[in-house]
Amino acid sequence: MKRSIIIMAILIGSNLGSYQRKVLKNGLTLLVYQKEKLPVVSCVYAFKAGSVYDPEGKEGLANLTLSMLEKRTRTKSAEEIQEEFAILGTRFSYDVSRIFSTFTITTLEENIDKSLSLMYDIIYNPVFPEQEFNRERERLINEIISNKSDPDYVSEVIFTKHLYNEHPLGHLSAGDENTVRNIELEDIKKFYKDYFKPSNAICVIVGSLPENKLIEIGEKYFGKGEKEIVNLPEIPVPEKPEGINVKIFNMKVNQSFIEMGHFGPKRASEDFNSARVMNYILGGGGFASRLFEEIRNKRGYAYSVYSFFRINDPFPSTYIFGLQTKIENTNDAIKVIFDEINKIKKDIKDEEIKDTKGYFKGYLPRITETYSQIASNLLTQELYGLEPFFWEKDVEKIQKLSKEQILESAKKYLDPENILIVIVTDTSKYKWNVKDLKGANVEIIEKF
Repeated sequence: MKRSIIIMAILIGSNLGSYQRKVLKNGLTLLVYQKEKLPVVSCVYAFKAGSVYDPEGKEGLANLTLSMLEKRTRTKSAEEIQEEFAILGTRFSYDVSRIFSTFTITTLEENIDKSLSLMYDIIYNPVFPEQEFNRERERLINEIISNKSDPDYVSEVIFTKHLYNEHPLGHLSAGDENTVRNIELEDIKKFYKDYFKPSNAICVIVGSLPENKLIEIGEKYFGKGEKEIVNLPEIPVPEKPEGINVKIFNMKVNQSFIEMGHFGPKRASEDFNSARVMNYILGGGGFASRLFEEIRNKRGYAYSVYSFFRINDPFPSTYIFGLQTKIENTNDAIKVIFDEINKIKKDIKDEEIKDTKGYFKGYLPRITETYSQIASNLLTQELYGLEPFFWEKDVEKIQKLSKEQILESAKKYLDPENILIVIVTDTSKYKWNVKDLKGANVEIIEKF
């Protein structure tokens, strides 16, 4: 039985005004928002095609595919594309995350037609010349090899690999030099053909023009073609790591680079806001956090210490703690982090909650001050299935949080008994000896 497809624009309002959402006949989800004052337009175009879909042994494929798109189109060379963007004064960028890939432009209203035409050309008219492919693959391989001299990069690679083990989330979007070397031009063409379709995409346009006009512009440049089905591979939920696992990598450095963590909440979780308030108090609040006070101010172990959630919806987020410290302070600094994790699961002060609520009350509205910020947030809303203008609702929800709710998130999302610790250090000067963590599984890693 054939089903008729009803295409309609949905008008959704808030204190910021309203935006329109429309699913075009080719399957593209289009969101537009009018922001007056400046004759500026920002457009972000996202595909649900991130590094999680890289084939095994060819990790880095999504990243290499995106980097190839602007190398040549059917009508323009890479040099001509760059020159036209420069003449228009248009900022163009692309990015690959684990879950999705984005293209972004910001330009003057008077140049929107030419800029979106160029953007469409890059996304939907690539040529993939073999010579450019070989050159770009070699460039990315050299970049990865160069990054291996950076201890921050090394710790991130090891942490990601061992947190997720063999799961598709267990690699950086760039891959490594061996997996990128395995990628052939035909792999690029297949990945592009499989995932880069309007029905697998979201487009957000924010500008000073009326929303009906922005809808027309979006349909004009991105509404072409018929709807095609995209079959995304089923990716299983990663298994939760068990026990305290310590991975130590030897590197000739004069400090220890520490990254530790476990799984955290999904962005769409009902208790995400209570978790982010808890995290702000613990380590996400910079100078205002407990970890900063204990590790930097009281002991002078590190210049900076932090914690944050790396969002991976529809998979659990990664809850990460990190710092750099003198090698002789490594064990004590790690112990302090564990101590503070255990303390916040038992008690949070009323003053800490009050200060944190005040911070978010002022911070969240500021993330929608620019055209590109609004576009990015509307994209986040669509990707993660959040409430319309979720950032406004987040302010309201955070102000209503009780101490009990915040403590419950600490107990739920802080798991010091099942955590991965990665230490990049000079093992000739460092030996693991963290008090009260004698049951840890410690492994010296020689390769990664």
